[in-house]
Amino acid sequence: MDAFDSSEGFEDETDILEEYEGDAEVRILETISQHQVVADRELKVRLEREFFPWVVGRVVNKLIEEGKIRLVHPPGRNGRMGTPDNFYMDPSVNYENVLHLLLRKRRVSSYINAQLTRTSPAGFHAEDVFESAFNSLRFKIVGIEVSEFGDKTVQGVPGKELPNLDFVIQKEKLTYGVDVKNWIKYEFDSINEVMDKVNLALQLGVIPFICARYVDKATLYKITEIPGIVYPYQTLILPP
Repeated sequence: MDAFDSSEGFEDETDILEEYEGDAEVRILETISQHQVVADRELKVRLEREFFPWVVGRVVNKLIEEGKIRLVHPPGRNGRMGTPDNFYMDPSVNYENVLHLLLRKRRVSSYINAQLTRTSPAGFHAEDVFESAFNSLRFKIVGIEVSEFGDKTVQGVPGKELPNLDFVIQKEKLTYGVDVKNWIKYEFDSINEVMDKVNLALQLGVIPFICARYVDKATLYKITEIPGIVYPYQTLILPP
């Protein structure tokens, strides 16, 4: 009787796993090619009936190292409320050509997550809207969530994270410190918050630039009458 060799069973399992991962590699590359750009979770969901998610993740990492997949991130802020940050695409495809699709997928994910968690996506949606507007108007975005600019740093409370501006942008040799709001009437009720943001911009030596998706007419007139407000400042209003 032949002696039992435990290594034979191990080799068989290794061969099976390699074949399984080889099949996963083929399907991953096919899926990315078909959809142009996919989020990490999207890819795992699309293939979940064929492969375990951990196998997809493991194979994706190998493909990235081999240069067969390109890992890309949306421009601007990191994802919030479960919004995806990691996207995969074919390295032969021009990133600019699929950027619109990437951003659309990120927005859709944001709204779905908001529905699932019963939270409002409005806060970060306004920031995305204005970020897109700045790019369309050819402002240069030189900073996001900015507490330091040049050789200046904002003042904060010791032991706590420094306050920040949503954006610092530039155009025609002017530099603006941007604070984005959804509804300025709400901010008029707590005007100190707006004034704090104006003060942050002044501390950084940039022009305060208050943006809002909505400003009612009464507030629009009243806000210019607030004692102590420092000029020049800019206000950009876009439709919802």
